[in-house]
Amino acid sequence: MSKIEPLSCEPSPHALASATLRQTERRDAAYRAACQEIDKLAPGETIQYHEGNLATDSAKDPVIAGRGAAYRHAGTRMAKGALFQRRIRCEWYQYIFHRSES
Repeated sequence: MSKIEPLSCEPSPHALASATLRQTERRDAAYRAACQEIDKLAPGETIQYHEGNLATDSAKDPVIAGRGAAYRHAGTRMAKGALFQRRIRCEWYQYIFHRSES
């Protein structure tokens, strides 16, 4: 049997690992930045943190994924506020965070 080699158009495993590491770093940086943004919100303040389709956009962009994760975490696990979603048109939404009063 002959050795199976990757096609010339396939990225090397090292390139894939590097790309994944960069994506993780970008996601983590966006998460931290969004957490700081949430902490700076005044009680009762409302912010739109994304417009589009968050699930689809998060799969394509690690920055959107990190930002969305921070707001989801703040609104659910940390009880810092409430999450809302407003439908604009088919598969297009505004994602809103309302900082709690306390």
